[in-house]
Amino acid sequence: MLSNLSIQNFLVINRVDIEFDGALNIITGETGAGKTVIIDALKLLLGERLNKDYFRNNNDVILEARFTNIKGAIPGELCDIFNIDDDVYIRREISSNGKNKMFINNRYAMLKDIKSIANNLVEFSGQYENQRLLNKAYHLEYLDAFIDKSYLLEYKRTYEKYINVSNAYNQLLEEKKQFEKNREYLVYQKNEIESANINIDEDIHLDEKIKRLNDIEKTKKEVMSVLDYLKYGDINISTLSGLALKELEKLKTVYDELNEYCDKFYDFCIVCNEISFMLEKIMNETETEQFNLDELMQHKFLLDQLKRKYNRDLKGLVELKEHIANSLDNYYLKEEQLKRLEEEVNNTKNKLYSCANVLSEERKKAAQRLEELVINLFEDVGLNGATFKVVFNRYDNCTSKGIDDVEFYISTNAGFDALPINKVASGGELSRILLTLKEIFSEFEGKETIIFDEIDTGISGVTAKKVAQKLKALSRKKQLIVVTHLPVIAALGMTHYHLIKSDIEGKVVTNIVKVANEQREEVLAAMISGKITESSIYQAKELLRA
Repeated sequence: MLSNLSIQNFLVINRVDIEFDGALNIITGETGAGKTVIIDALKLLLGERLNKDYFRNNNDVILEARFTNIKGAIPGELCDIFNIDDDVYIRREISSNGKNKMFINNRYAMLKDIKSIANNLVEFSGQYENQRLLNKAYHLEYLDAFIDKSYLLEYKRTYEKYINVSNAYNQLLEEKKQFEKNREYLVYQKNEIESANINIDEDIHLDEKIKRLNDIEKTKKEVMSVLDYLKYGDINISTLSGLALKELEKLKTVYDELNEYCDKFYDFCIVCNEISFMLEKIMNETETEQFNLDELMQHKFLLDQLKRKYNRDLKGLVELKEHIANSLDNYYLKEEQLKRLEEEVNNTKNKLYSCANVLSEERKKAAQRLEELVINLFEDVGLNGATFKVVFNRYDNCTSKGIDDVEFYISTNAGFDALPINKVASGGELSRILLTLKEIFSEFEGKETIIFDEIDTGISGVTAKKVAQKLKALSRKKQLIVVTHLPVIAALGMTHYHLIKSDIEGKVVTNIVKVANEQREEVLAAMISGKITESSIYQAKELLRA
């Protein structure tokens, strides 16, 4: 609960320190004293956007609050960061130039941290909350607070799975469609590169091969000239050396000294024959290579075309072909994945609609209980003869909240058809309907502090008395802070703070005073009749005894 609130230099307040009770706390004030300034200050402290009109005399605004008995109400990660156990202390300092400093348990904090904590501790229920009640978009939220949360959780889990699977399917389908636009061209590219039969280890030397083959004609002439000298000419070394060797064989029988030279000349003849054999082999090979030159030139021309077209070297062309091949393989795999995902989408969709129907049935059961409870409690707040209905329509498709379109209908007078609540309820009726719903939903809501601003709008007399009693009953379950101008409500508070306006040197200053006993009787008496008289004092005492 909110135990302490301190406000400095905020609007008409120089400084106030307030201690709140755990039950029903009342805030009243003179006309123009700014009864809601306390609520505005608390909203600003707990994360509301800053307004330049909040500053007083260009002094820094300092707001502080302490919440006690909050164990388990705040998310664990925030408790760890800010060392929160059973109490939490929040402070916000705002300079006149708009700079903020925020603290949680004396540790620097971000505005989002304060908002996260506040959302778990305090609920502001005023004109804004009435607007929520008028807006059918929030009616399902009210109803869902009244059902077993397991149905909601099961539906949300299934819905999230359905959305995830559907998104995956649609993304893959879109990728497939985009790929199909380019698939024929990719197949053409792949075939074009494959047709080149690239062999990097060999083709990297292609220019050298072609250069050598281009020189073959010159090489052939040189080889043939040598062969003519050695073997094929009319006068050649082979023939002459054979004749010479025969004559030497004859002469060495006469001249022994020629034996050594005869052997050497024989070796020379063998070398000449070997050279001739090698040159003939070369000649045969060049004939074959000459035959392949045109083929190599065509291959080089094709490779050069591909390199220019795709702006890649040989290795890059091979990599591109492999990439395209993988993409085409993935395309066929995606078709299989699409089939599986489509089946999963259909299965999940069927389960989703099943969960939606179960959730809808639970909501309808809860709606019946809610209608009975609200109608029974309407009499307590002066709405005798009023009826309340939860009207269901069905969406064509499941939404994140189910398949139900829910709206609250009401008739505030017996014999009249129920109509949408925003077309029937007045301001005073809205406040009482809201109070009735708060009483019903309070046991389901985790927030222990509810702040009512303008809950008494448009009511008086017996109705005001019933609203006061309803607030008193609700304060047994929750801490209530109620800003009111009705004495019948103010009289039931456990703690009563009264705002007093004064003029100091031409400037309005509001002080807040905790009133009790005779002072409280006087405040209530002034609220009853506008001034303190014996009659109004008597009425105030009667209210306090009630």
